[in-house]
Amino acid sequence: MVEKTVDDWPSLMVLDPKSTSFTANGTEYRIESTLSVERWMDLQRIEPELAFGVTFQQMMAGLKEVYAALNSKDKLADAAVTTKNLMLGAVTVEEKRFPVVLQMACLFINYKDEDRTTFSSEVMERKVKDWKKEGIDMVSLFQLAFSRIVGYKNAYNETMESFFPKQPTNDKS
Repeated sequence: MVEKTVDDWPSLMVLDPKSTSFTANGTEYRIESTLSVERWMDLQRIEPELAFGVTFQQMMAGLKEVYAALNSKDKLADAAVTTKNLMLGAVTVEEKRFPVVLQMACLFINYKDEDRTTFSSEVMERKVKDWKKEGIDMVSLFQLAFSRIVGYKNAYNETMESFFPKQPTNDKS
């Protein structure tokens, strides 16, 4: 854990990415790299939502729309629009009671004596309450969550570059 201050202003608690534990609101938490079967199943459920900004059901509905449009003579533009919207979902964040990034962080960050074979909204509420009270930097939690998705960083960068190509610079140095 690293705490920083700027001009004597207290700042948020930034989690050291190499650390395996931290204390928030008097509770010691461990950052773990393994999951029980139950938590792995929860991870599989929320991972697409974290990566694409939509639930699995929303992703499937969009893919069905694309499929139907591609099989129709006059709906190719609809397929392109739906596909672009699905890809743009990967770079937007939908506001929810417990954003998916916090749900994912709660799977891997555990307090002592926590039952790691289950996952509940009550446990998630307790953790998020502690993290809010302590002032945990959200970027730290984003990094933790996104680091758990295999291949996410490359896919994100490729998607961003396809929509926002780098402009050539007129640097004459």
